[in-house]
Amino acid sequence: MSSKRIIPLWLRVIIAVGAICVITYYSIVPPSGVSSISWQPLEIIPVSYIRHFVAYAGLATVVGYATVHVPRPDWQVLIFILTTGTGIVIELIQYTLPTRTFSVLDITVNVLGVSVGILFVTSIGWISQKINYS
Repeated sequence: MSSKRIIPLWLRVIIAVGAICVITYYSIVPPSGVSSISWQPLEIIPVSYIRHFVAYAGLATVVGYATVHVPRPDWQVLIFILTTGTGIVIELIQYTLPTRTFSVLDITVNVLGVSVGILFVTSIGWISQKINYS
Protein backbone atom coordinates (compact mmCIF):
# COMPACT_ATOMS: atom_id res chain seq x y z
CA MET A 1 0.00 0.00 0.00
CA SER A 2 1.05 3.53 -0.56
CA SER A 3 2.58 5.27 2.43
CA LYS A 4 0.49 8.39 1.76
CA ARG A 5 -2.80 8.38 3.62
CA ILE A 6 -5.64 10.87 3.68
CA ILE A 7 -5.77 10.69 7.48
CA PRO A 8 -2.46 11.30 9.30
CA LEU A 9 -0.98 8.47 11.38
CA TRP A 10 -1.55 10.16 14.76
CA LEU A 11 -5.26 10.60 14.00
CA ARG A 12 -5.59 7.02 12.72
CA VAL A 13 -4.10 5.75 15.99
CA ILE A 14 -6.45 7.93 18.06
CA ILE A 15 -9.44 6.66 16.07
CA ALA A 16 -8.35 3.02 16.51
CA VAL A 17 -7.79 3.41 20.25
CA GLY A 18 -11.10 5.27 20.50
CA ALA A 19 -12.88 2.42 18.72
CA ILE A 20 -11.41 -0.09 21.17
CA CYS A 21 -12.50 2.11 24.09
CA VAL A 22 -16.06 2.54 22.78
CA ILE A 23 -16.48 -1.20 22.16
CA THR A 24 -15.06 -1.97 25.61
CA TYR A 25 -17.32 0.56 27.31
CA TYR A 26 -20.52 -0.68 25.66
CA SER A 27 -19.52 -4.28 26.27
CA ILE A 28 -19.00 -3.79 30.01
CA VAL A 29 -21.52 -1.14 31.08
CA PRO A 30 -24.99 -2.66 31.48
CA PRO A 31 -27.50 -1.45 28.88
CA SER A 32 -30.14 0.98 30.09
CA GLY A 33 -33.74 -0.16 30.06
CA VAL A 34 -34.99 -3.60 29.13
CA SER A 35 -33.42 -3.61 25.69
CA SER A 36 -32.26 -0.80 23.48
CA ILE A 37 -33.30 -2.60 20.27
CA SER A 38 -35.59 -5.59 20.31
CA TRP A 39 -36.13 -6.24 16.62
CA GLN A 40 -34.38 -8.86 14.65
CA PRO A 41 -33.99 -8.90 10.88
CA LEU A 42 -36.28 -11.54 9.44
CA GLU A 43 -36.56 -12.95 12.97
CA ILE A 44 -33.48 -15.08 12.20
CA ILE A 45 -30.41 -13.28 13.55
CA PRO A 46 -30.44 -11.80 17.06
CA VAL A 47 -29.55 -8.11 17.09
CA SER A 48 -26.76 -8.71 19.59
CA TYR A 49 -24.91 -10.83 17.02
CA ILE A 50 -25.35 -8.16 14.37
CA ARG A 51 -23.92 -5.62 16.82
CA HIS A 52 -20.94 -7.86 17.56
CA PHE A 53 -20.29 -8.51 13.88
CA VAL A 54 -20.50 -4.83 12.88
CA ALA A 55 -18.44 -3.66 15.87
CA TYR A 56 -15.58 -6.08 15.24
CA ALA A 57 -15.63 -5.72 11.45
CA GLY A 58 -15.39 -1.97 12.00
CA LEU A 59 -12.69 -2.38 14.63
CA ALA A 60 -10.57 -4.56 12.34
CA THR A 61 -11.06 -2.08 9.51
CA VAL A 62 -10.07 0.91 11.64
CA VAL A 63 -7.08 -0.83 13.24
CA GLY A 64 -6.06 -2.24 9.86
CA TYR A 65 -6.17 1.19 8.26
CA ALA A 66 -4.26 2.68 11.20
CA THR A 67 -1.46 0.11 10.91
CA VAL A 68 -1.37 -0.57 7.17
CA HIS A 69 1.84 1.46 6.89
CA VAL A 70 3.70 -1.18 8.91
CA PRO A 71 6.02 -2.91 6.41
CA ARG A 72 5.27 -6.45 7.55
CA PRO A 73 3.90 -9.14 5.27
CA ASP A 74 1.91 -10.64 8.15
CA TRP A 75 0.19 -7.43 9.36
CA GLN A 76 -3.21 -9.06 8.86
CA VAL A 77 -2.27 -11.74 11.39
CA LEU A 78 -1.24 -9.07 13.90
CA ILE A 79 -4.54 -7.21 13.38
CA PHE A 80 -6.44 -10.48 13.78
CA ILE A 81 -4.65 -11.26 17.05
CA LEU A 82 -5.10 -7.74 18.44
CA THR A 83 -8.79 -7.40 17.59
CA THR A 84 -9.89 -10.93 18.47
CA GLY A 85 -7.79 -10.71 21.61
CA THR A 86 -9.68 -7.55 22.54
CA GLY A 87 -12.97 -9.40 22.09
CA ILE A 88 -11.83 -12.39 24.13
CA VAL A 89 -10.58 -10.18 26.98
CA ILE A 90 -13.90 -8.31 27.00
CA GLU A 91 -15.83 -11.61 27.14
CA LEU A 92 -13.64 -12.76 30.05
CA ILE A 93 -14.36 -9.50 31.86
CA GLN A 94 -18.08 -10.01 31.19
CA TYR A 95 -17.81 -13.44 32.84
CA THR A 96 -16.97 -11.69 36.12
CA LEU A 97 -19.82 -9.15 35.89
CA PRO A 98 -23.27 -10.00 37.26
CA THR A 99 -24.98 -7.81 34.64
CA ARG A 100 -23.24 -9.43 31.66
CA THR A 101 -22.74 -12.95 30.33
CA PHE A 102 -19.81 -14.77 28.77
CA SER A 103 -20.56 -16.33 25.39
CA VAL A 104 -18.39 -18.42 23.09
CA LEU A 105 -20.89 -17.64 20.32
CA ASP A 106 -20.19 -13.91 20.82
CA ILE A 107 -16.48 -14.63 20.37
CA THR A 108 -17.25 -16.61 17.21
CA VAL A 109 -19.28 -13.74 15.76
CA ASN A 110 -16.48 -11.32 16.72
CA VAL A 111 -13.97 -13.49 14.83
CA LEU A 112 -16.22 -13.50 11.76
CA GLY A 113 -16.49 -9.71 11.93
CA VAL A 114 -12.73 -9.31 12.33
CA SER A 115 -12.14 -11.60 9.35
CA VAL A 116 -14.48 -9.56 7.15
CA GLY A 117 -12.85 -6.31 8.32
CA ILE A 118 -9.37 -7.61 7.49
CA LEU A 119 -10.56 -8.84 4.09
CA PHE A 120 -12.07 -5.42 3.44
CA VAL A 121 -8.88 -3.51 4.33
CA THR A 122 -6.75 -5.98 2.37
CA SER A 123 -8.96 -5.77 -0.72
CA ILE A 124 -9.06 -1.96 -0.60
CA GLY A 125 -5.25 -1.96 -0.39
CA TRP A 126 -4.99 -4.37 -3.30
CA ILE A 127 -7.39 -2.28 -5.39
CA SER A 128 -5.53 0.96 -4.61
CA GLN A 129 -2.23 -0.66 -5.60
CA LYS A 130 -3.71 -1.79 -8.91
CA ILE A 131 -5.05 1.71 -9.58
CA ASN A 132 -1.71 3.32 -8.70
CA TYR A 133 0.23 0.97 -10.96
CA SER A 134 -2.16 1.29 -13.91
